[in-house]
This record gives sequence, structure tokens and C-alpha cells, in this order.
Amino acid sequence: MSYGNSNRAFGEKSVKKKKQDFHRHKIKLGEAAENHDLSSLKERTMLGLLHLGEQRFSEELGGYSLENWMKSFNLLLDEFEDQAGRENLSKNYFAKRLEMSSLLARSMSPSSELDSEISKLREDELSLRNSIVSLREKSKADKEAEERKERIKILKDEEARELELLEKAKSAVSQKKKEIQDSSKWLKRVFGGSKPVSSVSLQALQERVRDIQTKIEGIEKKILDQRKKLEFLQSTELADQSGDPDELQAKLEAINLKLQELESKKLEESQLLEQRKQVTTTMREEISRLAVPQEASVRPID
Repeated sequence: MSYGNSNRAFGEKSVKKKKQDFHRHKIKLGEAAENHDLSSLKERTMLGLLHLGEQRFSEELGGYSLENWMKSFNLLLDEFEDQAGRENLSKNYFAKRLEMSSLLARSMSPSSELDSEISKLREDELSLRNSIVSLREKSKADKEAEERKERIKILKDEEARELELLEKAKSAVSQKKKEIQDSSKWLKRVFGGSKPVSSVSLQALQERVRDIQTKIEGIEKKILDQRKKLEFLQSTELADQSGDPDELQAKLEAINLKLQELESKKLEESQLLEQRKQVTTTMREEISRLAVPQEASVRPID
């Protein structure tokens, strides 16, 4: 009986040992797969960091910016940490990430010296623009004033000619009336009665007087209108500017070129290309140094 019990116990131990070996074999296979996934994850993340380090921002308003880049950078590392398991990452990795993020944050603001220079040039640009506008407005106003003065002179000359014609027309009317009156008296003495005398020529002369008077009234209205506009121009206070608008325009163009140069420099600084390369390179190196748990050798089932 003891012999039979011994065989039964030996058989149970043998089966139990095989089951344990089988489970250990499964665990080793799972660990190998996880290690392979972690290696692939590291490669993908380092490749993503390499790509981010070479990216450039858009110059267009609302385009790809540093803010978008930081989101991509943080998302990439967040996904890496989630998939790798934070417990598998070293303290040095997290310290480096914090250090690199702080470096970018400190570099995000352009130099105050550059901003100050741009601000000063903007003020000079505005001042020159205002001066050019004032000079041109003053030049235009002066030219318009001279044109109105000349127009008034022409109208007054025309008025003088019409007044002279009016005096002559009135004189002709008076003369015609006298002739008609004398003629009526003569006919009365000769024929002893009043014979109608044609007044056609007198009416024509009187119509001529009215036409000239109407024309003079029109000229006087035009003169009054020109004088009002001239007074308005002269009463408008324009800045007393001196200088040649063309010379000021040349200075303005030079300032604009300098501003473009500084804005390009500011944009280049805002790209933080060197800093971003430094950050992504540092994180790639840190990730590459992360140890992958030692892969256990897989032994065949006995």
C-alpha cells in the first residue's frame, strides 16, 4: 500500500510541476511581447520628437504656432508615458521633461530690446505718416485756395464786363424811349392826332437789359459760393508742417524696410528653433536611455 501511495504522490508532483512550468512559460512569452512593444514605442516616440524638432511655424495669422507645437509635444510625451507605464520610467526622465518644458517657457517671450526697437520705429512710422498726410493736405488746400482765388478773379472780370454791357443796354433803352417820345410829339403836331408808335425795338432792348441782369446775378452767386469755400479753406487749421513730402516718403520706406527686418528677426526668435531642437534632442536621448526589462529566454516545454 505504501508503494502505491508513493507512486500516486510522485505522479501528482510531476503533473503539478508541468503545470507550473507551463504557466511560467506563458509569463515569459508575455514579458517578451511587452518588452518588444516598449522598444517599438520608444522608437516611435523618438521619431516623433525628431519630427517636432524640425517643424517651423506658419507666418500667417492663425497658422501653426508655438502653442500648437507645445500641445503636440506634450501630447506625444503623455501618450508615451501612458503606454509605457509611468512605473517603468525613471525619475530622471520626469525631471528632464520638467526642465525642458521650463526652458521653452522662459524662451517664449521675445527680447525686450527687440520689442522696444520695433515700438520706437512704429512711433516714427506713425509720425512720418501723419506729417506726409498733413503736408499733402496742406499742399492740396493751398492749391485749391489759389484755384478759387483765380476763379473769383475770373468771375469778377466777367461781372465787370457784364456791368459795362448793362450800362450800355440801359442807356440804349433810355435813348429809345426818348426817340419814341419825340417821335410821338412830332406826329401829333403834323397829323393832329396820336398815331400808335411801334415799341418792338424798345421791348427788345428791355429784354436785353433783363438778360444781362440775370446773368450778373448768376455771376454774383458764383462769386459768393467761391468766397465761402475759400473762407472755409482758410479757416481750417492744418498742422504747420515743413519739409518735402517725397523726402519724408523715402524716410518712411526706409523705416518700413527696417521694421520688416526686425519683424522677421522677431518671428525667427519666436520660432525657438534652436531651443526646440535642444528640447526634443534631450528628450530623445533620455528616452533612448530608458532600460527595457531584461527579456527572459523562452525555453521549450519538456
